[in-house]
Formats: sequence, structure tokens, C-alpha cells
Amino acid sequence: MVGIFDIGTRAIRLLVGPKRVPTEEWRRDTFCNLGQILNLGDDFDESTQMIDLAASHKFEDLCEFMATLKGIMLDHGVKEEDISAIGTAIFRWLNNRDQVLEEIERETGIRVTVLSAADEARLTLHAIGHTYRFRLKEDAPELGKDDAILLLDQGGGSMEVSFLTMGNEQKVFTHTFDGLGTIALRRLFFQDIDVEDPEWISKQIQKIQHYIAEKINDWEGTSELAGKKLHAYGMGAVITNYVSGSNYTIHNQRIEADKLLQDASEAVGIILQKQDELIRLYQVLNERTQPELFETERLLDRTYGPPVYVRVLRKFNLDHLRICGYGLRYGAYVWQNYIGRSLTELNPHSISQFA
Repeated sequence: MVGIFDIGTRAIRLLVGPKRVPTEEWRRDTFCNLGQILNLGDDFDESTQMIDLAASHKFEDLCEFMATLKGIMLDHGVKEEDISAIGTAIFRWLNNRDQVLEEIERETGIRVTVLSAADEARLTLHAIGHTYRFRLKEDAPELGKDDAILLLDQGGGSMEVSFLTMGNEQKVFTHTFDGLGTIALRRLFFQDIDVEDPEWISKQIQKIQHYIAEKINDWEGTSELAGKKLHAYGMGAVITNYVSGSNYTIHNQRIEADKLLQDASEAVGIILQKQDELIRLYQVLNERTQPELFETERLLDRTYGPPVYVRVLRKFNLDHLRICGYGLRYGAYVWQNYIGRSLTELNPHSISQFA
């Protein structure tokens, strides 16, 4: 067995699975997944770009989680050399990253590999490639050697568009639409609002839609995909909220672009009647959202989240995508245990930015 910790800005997760990667369809009992919402990013000081290790209880909880679960794995026969860890955006932001990584290793004995955004894309795309046939209908298209996997991943600050070409070279390309993440768009929605205007909500929605269209329409795409058959996948809370179940059951579920636009239109109709809730959400915009406003927050995300996916899909003349149920930590698992490469061997020269 092997264990992989995935440390993010919001949560830490542990994936435990067989050292020999199954090539047949993964089942619910193939892996053990554990996690904890730590919100480590809350202890990130934007002025210093640091986490104060002496004062951060969340960092202390992180180390305790890792050390405790490492001990359990060792007790159950997982070898120390088969336990690894990856870190994402929160580590890329840190001015005191070396200090943080050294403290984690001192407390847990685990060295964290910090991934670039391009590394994240590569690993996730490899997870999709390995699991492409899982839960697909028999008449679904094969993944050909001249095809490419396209991944749309909307986070809080941006929409990441990445693709992996099939065949011998297996090149990875990435593009970041800064400002098209759900949190960034929410902040833009509440920018310069005039609550005295009875049409302020509809005007803000129009502003957002124009902003999304302008951002994506100005993008020229890439000639690397010319003539290739594309297989589009989606990640991010907005898109995965369209399906229910575990990652095993949601993987490869198909979502039509028209369905996304229809849902966004319905959300707009509802949000127009939510002025009081929107004003309260605006008042706590820079704080952690109050539980009673979660539904309003999610509803607002539905008005501008799906159009981002749809406009990117249309850029590639696509009318649907599939849900990616096996994300980053599964990609790290495939990379290390199926492809047989170390996380330190992620090749920056095979990953390109496309304009």
C-alpha cells in the first residue's frame, strides 16, 4: 500500500491505495480517502506573505493530522518510503516556504513536494487518461493516439484550461484566465454597487457576463489542438455540484453545455428576488461566509460559474464535458506507481503556457 497527502489552502486529504495501480475499473473499496478542513490559508498573512509558525494553530493541526495518520499507516504495513506529500497554491505563495517545509518534515518525517500550477494540471490529466474508460458507456468514443484531453478547472481566483496530447510525446499545455474564478467573480459582482438603483442586481449580472465574454473571446487558443479530437473534462465546485455521489460515481458523468446555460438562467431568475440576502452577503464579503448565507453564495456562483465553462467549450466547438472524479492526488498516485516516476521528476520542459 501507498499513502499520498494532498495539502491545499482549504483542506488536507490522504489517499491510501494499492502500490500496484489497478488497470481495471476502480471500485469504492479500492482506496481509502480521509481528510480534514483546516483552512490553512486563513493563517496566511497577505502583508508578509508568510504563515507565523509560532502562532498558527492550523499549521499545528496540519502536522498533527499528518503525523497521526502516518503512524497508523506504518502500523498497518505501509512502508515509510511509500508515503509522500504534495502541496499546492498555499505553498507557492509563501515567502517562508522553506521554513514551513522544514518544520513539516521535522514534525512528521514527511517531505512535501510543492507543485506548480502546471504540475497540478499534468498530474490531474494523467489521472483522467488512466481512468478514461471507467464508468463510460460502451458506445462512448475511444481515446485515440491523436486525441487530446481538455481539462477545465474553475477555482476561486481563476479558470485553468489545460490539455494533454495523447501519443508518444504527451505534451501538456496550460492557460490561466485570471479573474474568472468564483471568488474573483463574486468580488467583481459587488464592486461599485448602487443598492438604491432598483435594477442593480441585473446590471451587475450583465457586467459580469460582459467581463467573462471579453476575457474568453480575446483568447486566441492554440494551434496545438488543430485537427485533434478533444475529450473535455470539468473540475471545480460549480461543475461538480451538478452531480451527486462520491468521486467513484460522478466520474465521467456527462454534462451538456445547454444544461449549464439553462441552470444559469434559472439562477438569475431566483437571485433577482434575493436583494436582502445579497446585501448581507456583501457586508461579510471579506469574512468567512455565515452559514445562513451559503445558499445565497452558491446561487450567485451558479449565475456566472457555468457561463465560464460554456464559453471555453464553445471556443473549442464542444457542446459537453464530463466530470473528473479523480483529481490531483489520484494523478500523483498514477504518476508515482503506474508511470513509475518520482514527483521530483515532473518535467517543466514538457509543460508549456499557450497564449
